[in-house]
Amino acid sequence: MLNVSEHKLNVEAIIKNINTISLELEKMKVMSIFNNIYCKPELFQ
Repeated sequence: MLNVSEHKLNVEAIIKNINTISLELEKMKVMSIFNNIYCKPELFQ
């Protein structure tokens, strides 16, 4: 059974992982937009 401090560390690790995933998804979104603008310019004419 976890004590309170172990539980707190687990929750903090999960939050950090969620934030990391969120940042990576944002980067993927930006790169996708960049790719569409520069590699498929016909979409923006």
